Amino acid sequence: MKTREKITLFLSLSNLSLISAFCIINKNNITNYQIIISDQDGNDNKSNNNTKFLLNKLDIDKKKIIYVDKDSNYRLTSFLRNRIKIKKNIRTSKNYNLITCTNYGFLFYFIKSLTNQKEYSLMDEGITNWIDTVDRFVLLKSFLLSLLNFKLIKIPKKRIYGNKDIRCYYGFIEKIYNNPINENLKFISIKNQYRRLINLNNLNLINGDKNYFIVLLILAKNIHYKKGICAMLEETITYIKKKYKKPFKLIIKLHPGYTVSKKEISKRVKDKILFINNNLPIEFYDFSNVDILLSPINSSLFLIRDLNLIKKSKIFYYDIFQKDIELKTKIAKSLSINLAKIAESY
Repeated sequence: MKTREKITLFLSLSNLSLISAFCIINKNNITNYQIIISDQDGNDNKSNNNTKFLLNKLDIDKKKIIYVDKDSNYRLTSFLRNRIKIKKNIRTSKNYNLITCTNYGFLFYFIKSLTNQKEYSLMDEGITNWIDTVDRFVLLKSFLLSLLNFKLIKIPKKRIYGNKDIRCYYGFIEKIYNNPINENLKFISIKNQYRRLINLNNLNLINGDKNYFIVLLILAKNIHYKKGICAMLEETITYIKKKYKKPFKLIIKLHPGYTVSKKEISKRVKDKILFINNNLPIEFYDFSNVDILLSPINSSLFLIRDLNLIKKSKIFYYDIFQKDIELKTKIAKSLSINLAKIAESY
């Protein structure tokens, strides 16, 4: 009996997970694959161009890409529109190996059901997958997904810990404080593949100018700043002036998928800041001229540290309003990352 052709199917719904897919393909020399991707979620209406730019950097075969709308995993109307497209491109007669950045949502359960996957592998999506999320309303969600997929679906209360459907985890950072992946799953490192990719795309952050103290400020999604981006920038500038008492330049890296309009930036800060104008990951840049890095507790904070892109003593985190902040703060403190007390909270 002829064995069915095996295809590796990736579900990548962010820039970082697309990089994860690329690293797995290179690590395992995978040639027979498909990638379901979406643009980075956010308010940037040029996100499609940014995704294409990243795809060119990664040199992924465009014929193997299936595009879906960026909100199709969590918005029902968008999912229903994209379901037909996926059905046209996924052949149920094939033998699939599913590697996904997420194990929840409309899109994930539809693809898992369509390809008859009992088990699947998780790949790095950043901090979202580094903490064990507890889902709410699992019975109601299970009922709705069962109706949509004409198949009984049971959503686990905890997405990672104790989830026997997860075969393994492809990730960048193996040891993180209280990480369920360490105890529950086989970990396969793709860190070296990411390091090689970074070395090939080492972009210039700023021309060396030792007359200035260089501060790199990484931003979270715009929605996390309750007072607004401009207020946050003003408070950061005040903090730098008081703390370091040196002439400085503030370089700002927006969260992938997000933009800031010129109207949001006041005249008081406009001349003191410089924006990085693309959505490539911050890890792709050369940090040799950076004196201080300020970041919310997010994926880049830990990746930059673990990849040794800058001295650990130069890395600081600042507080913002976000989900699971207590657990995320414990992770930062366990890695001896210090708090920059810019403001009480944004």
